[in-house]
Amino acid sequence: MLTHHNWSEHPETLWISEPPPKEFYRLGQIEVLQEDTKVTCETYGSWRSVTIQPLLQWRWDNERDKVLEEDAAEKALEVSKRAETSRIRAEYLSKITLADLLGKDLFPNWDEYPPKAAKEGCQRIIQYFIHNLSASPKPVTRDFVREKLKDCVQGLNQLDSKQKHFIETEEREDLHEVLEDVLNAVKFPDLEEKIEDWRNW
Repeated sequence: MLTHHNWSEHPETLWISEPPPKEFYRLGQIEVLQEDTKVTCETYGSWRSVTIQPLLQWRWDNERDKVLEEDAAEKALEVSKRAETSRIRAEYLSKITLADLLGKDLFPNWDEYPPKAAKEGCQRIIQYFIHNLSASPKPVTRDFVREKLKDCVQGLNQLDSKQKHFIETEEREDLHEVLEDVLNAVKFPDLEEKIEDWRNW
């Protein structure tokens, strides 16, 4: 039963489809009781979890002060890293221009997934959006940017549908980040919230 951290008398039960790793030793066999067969398990996992959770529980029961101290230090480090990442991102956005984005590989981390046609489609749609903004009379108006952003998002909707809904969590975050770059380059960053009104991904 897991009680460490935010667990509250949660039974550690898993469906595991692979055989145990070779480095595991058989210590014995525990009889399966009738009450055990009534336990509901809807969680799939790996043998790694079987090694991690008992250790975490043991440390919670026997070294709780040390665990809490380590957790606090880890959280402080994470907060510091997030603040530095946000600072770097804000500095980048304050200087980004449409010229920087034109012709750039907008998704350098999209290698094995999504499919090549999907990446090229996203690149083409967003570069067209950038080109329209770059070629428009200056100063660029908010209404014009909003209209072209909507066209861009709807184009991505169509591409996602055509390419069997390839946009998942990571791709969605990358698309939002690139569109945030574009909107900051034209000084209308608040328009990013409109994406939610139009996107299907």
